[in-house]
Amino acid sequence: MRNEDKWLVDWFEQRGPVPGNTPEEKLQVDYFESGLIDSFGVIELITEVEQYFKISFEERHFQERRFPIIGGLSELIAELTHSNYGEKSYHDQ
Repeated sequence: MRNEDKWLVDWFEQRGPVPGNTPEEKLQVDYFESGLIDSFGVIELITEVEQYFKISFEERHFQERRFPIIGGLSELIAELTHSNYGEKSYHDQ
């Protein structure tokens, strides 16, 4: 499990149980459809993700099909992190 995956699953689990028995199943969860967060919660999520990973989302990221899936959001974070810091992630710096 990548650092981004673990961080996101932990973030959601602090707010309630994430559906799925394995980490892989949890990464497939649509956090809106499953009721893990609402429109106000996503603002908190984005703020915390941007601060923790030192990235900035653009409007186009919110329109991606991957965005509402925990694992898809993790992929977006990893892509943004790597584009900001080359091949090293923020936590490797």
